[in-house]
Amino acid sequence: MKTDLNNDKVSKHLESGTETNYTRMLVLWDEYERRIPGATPYDRKTAKHFMEGVVRGCCTGKKEPSMYTMLQNWTDFGAGWKRRPGNDKISPEVSESIYFYIQTELRKKFRFSTTRRTRHFMTVNNFAIVIKHMWAKDWHQYRHGRILVQDHAAYMLFIYSLVCG
Repeated sequence: MKTDLNNDKVSKHLESGTETNYTRMLVLWDEYERRIPGATPYDRKTAKHFMEGVVRGCCTGKKEPSMYTMLQNWTDFGAGWKRRPGNDKISPEVSESIYFYIQTELRKKFRFSTTRRTRHFMTVNNFAIVIKHMWAKDWHQYRHGRILVQDHAAYMLFIYSLVCG
């Protein structure tokens, strides 16, 4: 019946690692907002100042910060922000502006590394995650079931174990 329904927002289930990343950024925002009452991420200047603080906090003691990590931090913050009850999505204009701010000004100011990590073969743990997703959580409709079997076999070619190697 219609009386059983409400107007609450329903969001997609998050994997634990994703939820941890969102929560970490929201905790940083809560602390920022505690120190600067009335701060809002909908304002470009405030969002830039917040991300500069995130960079300063993340980079203490590290040899060289990664631009891609900082971009991911901003993405995690925006995604976590809109999932909070009562919050609206940060506008694309502000979000994109902060993204470019990280890529340009913060990158120069903090000498971000732009090199990507070296890719490695798949570990057994990575394989288990990929296979679990492929067989149980993938929404893609394959034309034929054998494609899953062939992909599974192909992934097995790239597994290594530290014990064996």
